[in-house]
Amino acid sequence: MYTSVDRKLDFSSGAATLLLRLDESVQEQANLWQKAIKWNLAYLSEEDVKKAQNIKSWYDFEKSFSYSSEKYRLKPDKALLLQKHREDHNYIFKNIVEMLVRKLLKDYFTLKGVDAKLYTTSDADDALAWVDIIVEIDDTVFGIDVCCSENGNTLEKKTKRSLCHPVEYNLSKKANPMREVPRVVYPIPRDILSRFLDKAMMEISQTGNLARGRALNYFQSHTRENKKDPFENIIGEFKTQIQNIF
Repeated sequence: MYTSVDRKLDFSSGAATLLLRLDESVQEQANLWQKAIKWNLAYLSEEDVKKAQNIKSWYDFEKSFSYSSEKYRLKPDKALLLQKHREDHNYIFKNIVEMLVRKLLKDYFTLKGVDAKLYTTSDADDALAWVDIIVEIDDTVFGIDVCCSENGNTLEKKTKRSLCHPVEYNLSKKANPMREVPRVVYPIPRDILSRFLDKAMMEISQTGNLARGRALNYFQSHTRENKKDPFENIIGEFKTQIQNIF
């Protein structure tokens, strides 16, 4: 049950901007998912314990589509920012969204015949480089900042950063730590993101898996209903900033 206490905590959270924009059904699921991943099974029903096992298994597997580097070192001020990022009440939910959008984009690139490797960013690159997903296509590398907003002012502020320095990613690839890579913003309307997350999270909690292509199917089923395709926005950004990938 997503309670008034949970909502109060969310309002004090940096990730509340995301969670509280989404439908209540997603908020309910997010509450269970965060308990499951923390393995806090107290007071869960037998049915919810089974869902928690599926969720935890999926989440642990999806973490393999990220990266880390033992050579990465942070100055105290940056370490403090990273600590604050990890202590956010909805830190895990933000990770879940990024993992599901990574799968969504992977499905889309596959559909378009693009051989792309996609990674959810490390905590450090998420908090300090302002990107959620890293994409590799041949020798091209770029970062994506996923945004649940259609607000012009918000998007204008976000898109001012056209480059980023994903230091830990660079180190993991044995590249210059301060290598700049292009950064694009991918805005997803609230209603579309809510429907997509609701369906994807429900399937994972029931089966422990999200089959290849299913994330894209869930996403596009709602965009077709609304006669708008947010992928057009991101394709335009890719073509403008990353040359002709497609």
